[in-house]
Amino acid sequence: MQYVRGMLARQPLLMLLEDLQWADDSSLDLVAHLVSEIPNAALLIVGAARPALFERRPNWGEGQEAYSLLELKALSKRATRSLVEEILQKAAELPEALRELIVEAAEGNPYYVEELIKMLIEDGVIERGESQWQVRVERLAEVRVPPTLTAVLQARLDALPQGEKAVLQRASVVGRQFWDSVVGELAGDAEEVIEVGPLLGALRERELVFQREQSAFADAREYTFKHNILRDVTYETVLRKLRRRYHAQVAGWLEAHAGERLGEYLRVIARHYELAAEALKAAQYLQRAGDEAYKVGSLGDARDCFHHALELLPAGYEAQRATLLVRMGEALDRLGELSAAEERLEQGLSLAERVADRAVEAAALAALGHVAYMRGSCDVGERHARTCLELGRECGDMRGQAQAAVLLSMILIRRGEGDQAERWAEEGLSLYDRIGDRQGVGTALNCLGMMSLVRWDLDRAAQYCHENLALCEEIGDRVGTSRALNDLGEVARKQGDYGQARACYERTLAISSETGNAEMHAIAVINLGMVYLAQVEDGEAWRCLCQGLRESIAMQAKPLALYVLAVMAQLCVRAGEPQRAGELLGVVLHHPSTDSEALEEAQPALEALREAMPPEELEAVLARGAELDLEQVVGEILAGNETSDA
Repeated sequence: MQYVRGMLARQPLLMLLEDLQWADDSSLDLVAHLVSEIPNAALLIVGAARPALFERRPNWGEGQEAYSLLELKALSKRATRSLVEEILQKAAELPEALRELIVEAAEGNPYYVEELIKMLIEDGVIERGESQWQVRVERLAEVRVPPTLTAVLQARLDALPQGEKAVLQRASVVGRQFWDSVVGELAGDAEEVIEVGPLLGALRERELVFQREQSAFADAREYTFKHNILRDVTYETVLRKLRRRYHAQVAGWLEAHAGERLGEYLRVIARHYELAAEALKAAQYLQRAGDEAYKVGSLGDARDCFHHALELLPAGYEAQRATLLVRMGEALDRLGELSAAEERLEQGLSLAERVADRAVEAAALAALGHVAYMRGSCDVGERHARTCLELGRECGDMRGQAQAAVLLSMILIRRGEGDQAERWAEEGLSLYDRIGDRQGVGTALNCLGMMSLVRWDLDRAAQYCHENLALCEEIGDRVGTSRALNDLGEVARKQGDYGQARACYERTLAISSETGNAEMHAIAVINLGMVYLAQVEDGEAWRCLCQGLRESIAMQAKPLALYVLAVMAQLCVRAGEPQRAGELLGVVLHHPSTDSEALEEAQPALEALREAMPPEELEAVLARGAELDLEQVVGEILAGNETSDA
């Protein structure tokens, strides 16, 4: 982001992105993040993709003001004829039979047109001269036109000299992008390492591959296949036995040459090991890739890496399986998939106990405690946290102790026990600092900022939030960044600076949408509703609160849902609906998952009702609300909101 901002400070910027259907979720999220973070910049992003992109990410880009979609149709016959004439403009004479043969076969596919013409050149039907090309009409009748693009490419491959074909086949195992050094080192049982430079030069002349001006590796030239379809067709011609050997060699080459940039190639290496049938190594690299994705807030990618690693991990590696289950559970927790998270964490805990891995046990308990915290079961969360703390102390696991300390701080904040919460947050901060876990330091700073907000010590809260924000941005922790921004929004809201508060919440929403952090997204949209409430924009406030309520219930976060109901009660009072407000307050005041923040937020509406109703009437309406089911109340509110929107 800083790099792009730096370029934009000097000049307008155009970014061209090809084959976006192959981009991973992190890359797609980054593009969306660029647009949302710098909406007024002189930046144009042009991306090309096949329909497969929208099968995987159907709503990608949708809803952003700067986004527009242009669907490209097949070329018309007239346009195809123009393309043929453009490519063959040097031909002294272009026979009608040749032009129509190409047009009819192409069916509007420009890539087919290019490749078929190149095949005809290689077959001698078209002869290229320095200034003029000749069409050998007598050979035209012998031409067998392949019916599909794949068949055209296969025909071109079959016509290649053996050396060029072998190099292209080896390159296809590396991928769409490849490097001459690794291609030159690939060899099967009876093959020798070959000099690939001249052969790649010949393939460049045939426009099957292109050389890039800059390479990702200093000691190798970087190339790319002209099209991914060409790479796929070539790959299918490689013997399966050789594929496995080549993939293992490519993985080893990347390990040896990636250096400090190894993190960028973890998933690539994992994929090569998987295709080499080395499942254990593939699972190990996927675990590392998942860990890196989790650190920067790519939660969906992290979940997918851990899941795939579990699928690949051979039997007998139970300690690693326990770790993967817990790491996947942690990712699912942040994604708001609490039931799935709990299931994986329980599995991981059971397995860790069986193999006596105390550190993994502690991590599982801390994550299970957070799941319980999210659901409003603070007693269960505290029990898990204290067991985690004991385990950490027994086995010297400082990270487990730090996780437990921060979780205890969060639970105590929710209960309104500020002094104890602060002590545990400071304990967590000290432990994380001692082990050099900067991401953990950010979570402890977040707790200290939350504690200061609860106490209305806004200057101190702002100090913690700014320190946390700077740290998270420095280490690339987007989940932590969104938390810090949200808390800065809370500082601004409590100071009455609603414009700044809204800006912070909107940035939080943008980042949370990209990372998939359901908890932070729900909190930010609720807080945005609070801004509208303060500015007496009740319609917008109700809309935001309904969205936050829907998201909270979807992830079973009852304390958040109850907080929303407390705020909605204030809107009902304003709207002249005291009975409805009283019933909502009855739900909030008597539900076991209600925390101190929801109780505090219920007070304005409660005071207003005390002035508007006789005590016995208020008591009756609160009692009526206490008997209501939370999920049913939420369902009725959301159904009513959908009806009004319609």
